[in-house]
Amino acid sequence: MSGRPEYKADMIVADIVNANPKASEVLESFGLRCSKCAVAWSETLQQGLAPHGIEVDLVLDKLNHEAPKGEGQASKEDSP
Repeated sequence: MSGRPEYKADMIVADIVNANPKASEVLESFGLRCSKCAVAWSETLQQGLAPHGIEVDLVLDKLNHEAPKGEGQASKEDSP
């Protein structure tokens, strides 16, 4: 384990999408357009994947590898 924060199956989809700009790309690679979905604000990743028949562990592995949580965002010091 790398020690950096990781995505979890019980995270709200919108929180995942907001954690790293690349997260949307990762989800779209599985055919999911979560950033455009109205239920992204109320469903967990596991709940959102279930109707699509996509294994949550596959998505989590790719998210944690390709779109690490917190990377790609402006830091608070960069904000006006």
